[in-house]
Amino acid sequence: GRGGWWESEVGRMVSARVLLYAACCLSLAQTPHASIPVFVAPTPELQAAQNLTGYIGALFEIPMKAFAQGIDLSAPELQAQYRPVLAPDEDPGLPNLAQMSEAVQTLTEYKNAANQTIGLPDFTESRTFSWTPHCEQADTYRVRFSATNAQGSVTKPVQFTVLPPSPEIVNFDSTHIVTNVGCAVSISIDSREADLTLRALGNPNYSQNISVSYSRTERRGEVVQLGNRLEGATFQVLQGANAWDGVSARFDWVPARGQEAFFYTVCFHVKDKCGITPELIVCRNISVEKCRICLYGGQTLQTVAAEYGTDYLSLYTANVNVHNPDSLAQGTLINTGVMYRVQDGDSLYSIASTFFTSTPQILSVNPDLELILDTGGDIYPNDRLCMLPPVCNVKCQSGTCVQQGTPRLGIAELVN
Repeated sequence: GRGGWWESEVGRMVSARVLLYAACCLSLAQTPHASIPVFVAPTPELQAAQNLTGYIGALFEIPMKAFAQGIDLSAPELQAQYRPVLAPDEDPGLPNLAQMSEAVQTLTEYKNAANQTIGLPDFTESRTFSWTPHCEQADTYRVRFSATNAQGSVTKPVQFTVLPPSPEIVNFDSTHIVTNVGCAVSISIDSREADLTLRALGNPNYSQNISVSYSRTERRGEVVQLGNRLEGATFQVLQGANAWDGVSARFDWVPARGQEAFFYTVCFHVKDKCGITPELIVCRNISVEKCRICLYGGQTLQTVAAEYGTDYLSLYTANVNVHNPDSLAQGTLINTGVMYRVQDGDSLYSIASTFFTSTPQILSVNPDLELILDTGGDIYPNDRLCMLPPVCNVKCQSGTCVQQGTPRLGIAELVN
């Protein structure tokens, strides 16, 4: 009986040891070899979510580092599973052209003075995110970076905001301009970046492009698009930054004979250098009146009389404001005729007869009328024509005037 009891006790003791050993082994098998990773310096703001603001063409650069503390080295062949791995999440991924540098992994061991390993090692992985956004990427992007090992992962969300340009036009004068042949016209336009911070950067992606377009409105209201070319006009973008660190441009024009009697529109188009914001357009209207010119290019009353098919004295008579016709400064405004309002029953032939002139001569000083006739139109009551009645070689008697001979152009020949 005693022997059976002893055998029974020994059996229970062996079973207890087996169970204890199994529990111990199971416990060791579940012991982690490292902690869950954490973000550490130089990662900006460590664990916190982060909003970063940047600019087109300017580099975003974020150094990142993940750390996991060692716990157990009993299975060194498994250490690789416990190194933290730094990577962006596939969803939403990285912005186009953004990059992550190659990973740099380190294992830091601690030793005492006798060069004996003490404590447990630390696992780290470092990578750098870099991105230079281009013009079309002026927007907001969200990226999640994760540090992961066999024990778990930690995520760091980052939001990138790339500021778009916002061009604006400064103090543009849109007043209607009334001018004449030979009179200089100049229009300036100034643009700038509206955002003061962006303006101060000097970043060329936040500069502006300025272009020009022209149109002509004809006598009956038809609008003719002239594109970017107006005869005799120049347009230039000025060198260097203006007073607002932006771009300025200038339009200059001296209307020539044949451009009078029309209404012109000069439009300036302003866009950011990247071309991603809506175009800004401002316009200014110019009316070139007929029957008056500014003297230019060495003109005198005599040369103007010859050019306009009349004589010196007739032209002088139309300019009662001219005191000394022999000393007129360039730029002086003179009349090349008087305005006549078409009456009921008038025709070009009857008007030409009344004013001792010819239809071709009328058309030469009324280019708007010539264009109308070329397209099948006609004159109508209240149309205004530029006319210059001759003074020389005209003899009047009892209310009837006749022209005797034809004066030499530009020369006054009086008939007694």
